[in-house]
Amino acid sequence: MVETLESLEQFSKTRNLDFAYEYTRDLLQMRLANFDKLNTRLGAFLAFGGVVLRFAFDSPGSIRLADSWVCYTCLGAKILVFAFAVAAIWVSGTELRSSPTNGMINPKKLMADNLFHAEQGRGKAFIVNTWIQTLEEIEPQLLDKGKRLNQTIILLSLAVTTLAIDMLIASVFN
Repeated sequence: MVETLESLEQFSKTRNLDFAYEYTRDLLQMRLANFDKLNTRLGAFLAFGGVVLRFAFDSPGSIRLADSWVCYTCLGAKILVFAFAVAAIWVSGTELRSSPTNGMINPKKLMADNLFHAEQGRGKAFIVNTWIQTLEEIEPQLLDKGKRLNQTIILLSLAVTTLAIDMLIASVFN
C-alpha cells in the first residue's frame, strides 16, 4: 500500500512537471513570436518613415502670396514633418536593436553531473525554472517594445497629418 501511494505521488509529480514544462515552453515560444511580430511592425514603420521623409523633401518650403510677401507656414510645416518623421525613425530604429535574451539553456549545464545523473524530473525542473527567468526578463522588454511601436505610430501620424496640411495650404494659396 505504501509503495502504491508513493508511486501514485511520483506519477502525479511527473504529470505536473510535464504540464509545467509544456505550458512554460509554449508561453515562451508565444512571447518570442510576439517579439518577431513587434519587430516586423517596427521595421515596416521604419520604412514608412523613410517614405514620409521623401515626400517631405518634395513639399513646398514657402509660398509667394504677393510680389513682396512670402508665407512661411509651409516651411514650418515642412520642418515639423521632418522632425516627426526623424523622431519616428529614431524610435523604431533604436527599438530594433538585438535583445540578449533568447531563453536557451546551455547544453553543458544539462550534461553537468548534478543534472545528468539526477532523476529525470530534476533536469526538466531546471529547464522550466530557466524559462521562467527568461519570461520574467522578456515581459518588460515586450511592454517597452509595444510602447515604442505606439510612439512610432503617433509620430508618423503627426508627420502625415502635418504633411497633408502643408500640401493643402500650398494648394489653396498657389
